Amino acid sequence: MFDVVPALPPPGIYVGLDRIRLTGPEAAWPEIRALVGGVLPGPVRTGSGAKFFQEGLHIQLGVLLSRGHRSEILQLDVRGERLRTLSGDARVVLLRRLISAGLRPTRLDVALDLIGQQQGVVNNVQMACEAGELCGPRGFACMHRYRVPGVPQQLMMTLGDLSSAAFVRVYDKGLEQDRGIWGHWERVEVEFKSDRAREAGRLITARNSTHQTLIALVVGAFDFRLQTGRTALSRRPRSSWWAQLVDGVETIRMSPASPDRSFNSYAHWFRSVHAPRLMQFAQAVGATVGEVVHFLAKDCEPRTHEDVLVQQFSAAWSDDRCSSD
Repeated sequence: MFDVVPALPPPGIYVGLDRIRLTGPEAAWPEIRALVGGVLPGPVRTGSGAKFFQEGLHIQLGVLLSRGHRSEILQLDVRGERLRTLSGDARVVLLRRLISAGLRPTRLDVALDLIGQQQGVVNNVQMACEAGELCGPRGFACMHRYRVPGVPQQLMMTLGDLSSAAFVRVYDKGLEQDRGIWGHWERVEVEFKSDRAREAGRLITARNSTHQTLIALVVGAFDFRLQTGRTALSRRPRSSWWAQLVDGVETIRMSPASPDRSFNSYAHWFRSVHAPRLMQFAQAVGATVGEVVHFLAKDCEPRTHEDVLVQQFSAAWSDDRCSSD
């Protein structure tokens, strides 16, 4: 059974989006505010925005819509406590509508819950990591805490670094929620950021089998392979417990995306970093920006290699000229 976890989850396997964060042009503020208000209604208050944003709209139960960024963008953050009021399919529909409205994911958390499965996932992950079998994430940490010896307060393993594009937490959710005996409710949670979030969002919203896609993204974020002395992963068999757990399950491994070398990306960078200073120089001496650029570029020679960026610039320049006529 694959669905979101209800308030009192019976034994089963559940998967769902547990947090979404997206950004987009600030000009889309009225449309996004109306969309969010329709899907996620609730009391609204104004206040400070997210980090680097001047103001925000706080909607009850973990929704924050921010604007006032120097790059003229907005940001929408919907935390797990609010997403859990929606069905699994409704969460994907919300993500799809936001992407269709011009926003792009910058963080997507996917949670896979194993309840009453008696898999001992946290313990197995710890032993596999200590045996050098972890593949994918670079490093791990044991975050266990105990009230007294033998009585755990928290059982958690983290894979990778918090700043990584894919950060994994494997922990005892029932223990965290103080519900049931430890080992009964275990969670594998992957936090996708940056280019991984965008690719995950594309896969989640484009595929017909959403539940299988979510599971594939979770189990594809890391792997456990026996130490055999071979460097090629394909020549190293999976750890037996992990092979049994993911038997018959598709895995989606996402490689880091190449840097965006499009003209639009270059133009955005130029306007954010250099254009304000050039305009300041021009105002200070009563010149045009073109004259300032000519002065700064004195004695420089143009590059001779014509790459895709030059072709895209030429097309953008031509389009702008035509629209001005």
